[in-house]
Amino acid sequence: MSAGSPRIETHPIRGGSNPLQSLTRGGILFFETSSWTGDRSQADPILFGESCAYSLFGVFASGDASIDSSVRKGGISEVAFVEYDQIAVLGGFVYQSFCTIAWGKKNSVRVEGKAR
Repeated sequence: MSAGSPRIETHPIRGGSNPLQSLTRGGILFFETSSWTGDRSQADPILFGESCAYSLFGVFASGDASIDSSVRKGGISEVAFVEYDQIAVLGGFVYQSFCTIAWGKKNSVRVEGKAR
C-alpha cells in the first residue's frame, strides 16, 4: 500500500478484521456488536436466514457465514437487508463467532394461473 492510497476495509463490521483493535475500542475480554447493510426503514421482510462461522483459539474454525448461505437457509428470493453479528472473547483469540442474517421475502411465481 502506498503512502497516499486510502485504507480499504472489506469486513462488514468496522474494525472487526483486526482483533488487536479491541485494545483501542474496548471489549478485550468480551465484545459483541451488530451492523447491517441496506435500508431497514424501506424493507418489509417476512423471512430471514442465518448462517454463522466460529473459531476457537484461531486454529479451529467451522461454518459458512456467507450471504448466499443465509439466503438459501431462509428461502429468500429478494434480499431487503443484511445484518451482521459478531462475538469475540479475549479479542477473538479464544473464541469468535460471526453470523450473517439475510432478511427478505420470497417472490411468488405464477404458473398457469396458480401461485407457487
